[in-house]
Amino acid sequence: MQTVIKFNQPIFVHSVVFMSVFDQRKAKIQHDLSSEEPDLSPKGRPDDGVLALLELLNTHNDYMTTSSCSGRAVVYLDTEKEGQGDDARGRWLMNRHTPFTEDEVSQTTPEQLQAIFFGDIRTGPTHNSSSIPSRMISFKFEPLVFGLRVLFLYIDLACSV
Repeated sequence: MQTVIKFNQPIFVHSVVFMSVFDQRKAKIQHDLSSEEPDLSPKGRPDDGVLALLELLNTHNDYMTTSSCSGRAVVYLDTEKEGQGDDARGRWLMNRHTPFTEDEVSQTTPEQLQAIFFGDIRTGPTHNSSSIPSRMISFKFEPLVFGLRVLFLYIDLACSV
C-alpha cells in the first residue's frame, strides 16, 4: 500500500540555477535601461514618461520589466492587397508618444496637420483613386503597456511513501 503525504505549508524553493538566469537577465535589462545604447524597439529606448515606473518595478528582487510603452497615438497605412514591393507594404504614417501641446494645436495649419498625420500620402480631394488604389488608414490610441517577468518558484510537494 502506498501512502501520499501532502504538505500543509507550501515549500518555497530558491533554485540557484533559476535565480542565476533570472538575475543575469535582470542585471542586463537594468544596465540597458541606464545605457545610451538603443534597445530592440523601433524607438530604441523606453519612453521617458514610463522610465521611473520601470525603475521602481525593477527595484523589487523578484520583478523585471521586459518591454514598455508609455502610450502612443498612431496612424497606420494598411498594406495594398494587390500591390508589390515596398510601396505595397503597410507603414506607420505617424507614431507619437507624447501629447500635442496647446501651441502645436493652436498654431497648426490644416496643411501641417495633413503632413503630421499622413506624411506624403494624399487623402481626400487630392487623392486620385483611378491612378492610385485606395488603402485603409487606421488611427489608433494605444495606452500604457509593459512586460513584467516575475521570479516565482513555488512547489506544493506531494510525496509518496
